[in-house]
Amino acid sequence: MAFPAWSAVGEGQRPRVVQLLRAAAGSAVLRGRQHELHGRYEQALAAGLARRRHLAEPDDVALTAAAIVQALVARAVLAWVADDDLDRPAAIARQFALARDAGRA
Repeated sequence: MAFPAWSAVGEGQRPRVVQLLRAAAGSAVLRGRQHELHGRYEQALAAGLARRRHLAEPDDVALTAAAIVQALVARAVLAWVADDDLDRPAAIARQFALARDAGRA
C-alpha cells in the first residue's frame, strides 16, 4: 500500500490515500515502491519489537510479529478508505479482533 506513515495520516487524508492506492494499482513501478515501503515498515516494527525484548537484532518472533502487524495495518487501510463512516482506530481494532478470532479458528 502506498500511504504516508500511518500516524501522520489524518482523517482528512483519506482522498490522498485513495489517490495513492489507485496510482499504485495502475503502475508496476509504484507497486514495487509500495512493496519496498511495506518492507521498511516491517523491518522498523521488527527492530522495535527486538529492542523491547532487549535483543540486539530482530529474531524470528519479532520478524513474524512485524509481518502480521504490517498485514493487519494494510488490511485496515483498505477498509478505512473503502468506508467513509469508518475511522482509522476502528479499522485497526477490527483487523486485530479478526486476527484474534482467526487464531481461535
